[in-house]
Amino acid sequence: MFDLVIFDLDGVLVDSEGLASEVVAEELSARGCPISAQEVAERFAGFTDSALARVLGEERGIDIGNDFPARVAERAIARIKAGELPAMPGARAVVERLAPWRRCVASNSAPARIKAALTATGLLQWFPAGWRFSAREVKRPKPAPDLHLLAAKRMRVEPSRAVVVEDSPTGVEAAVAAGMTVIGFTGASHVPPGQAERLRALGAVQVIEELERLPEALGVLER
Repeated sequence: MFDLVIFDLDGVLVDSEGLASEVVAEELSARGCPISAQEVAERFAGFTDSALARVLGEERGIDIGNDFPARVAERAIARIKAGELPAMPGARAVVERLAPWRRCVASNSAPARIKAALTATGLLQWFPAGWRFSAREVKRPKPAPDLHLLAAKRMRVEPSRAVVVEDSPTGVEAAVAAGMTVIGFTGASHVPPGQAERLRALGAVQVIEELERLPEALGVLER
């Protein structure tokens, strides 16, 4: 039934939303836009840094600066290389078990950050250069379907034969809009209450709390 598994990165393969939210909050505060890491995580999980800056800039009537995404990426990569980023529990074992399926990563993060995160968590060997896709490669990031459709096209798989693992409403919306089956994931440390219900309401056909359950969930879908 499925020929491709598309993984989101942050909050699925790596437990990075806490680190990312802290970096974004610190950089915004330094630019005269004070915000807590908790608010960043709750409001903007799944957003690109450019989209987040645009929304907050409009809300608060300030210019956050065009260099904001680059600076956030730089700070995040520095912390990742310093060993502050954990892999999601079970991620390596699960990816290894999914050998029968083609797999890739499709993330709103920048390419350098995707590579740094996979390298730091020992996952890079499972996602070579041609199997990593960033929102920088498309005109519209998630929640638009462009990134998922690009991944399917490059992996030579019809969208209807791809299943996507996403932790955020933004990601689920994007995958559903692309005509793909979505499994929601709520095992990251940043997940707010009621997230499973939100993901189901947006179109996730299953929601799992532990990444180790992904092979089982895929098996259920294929029956």
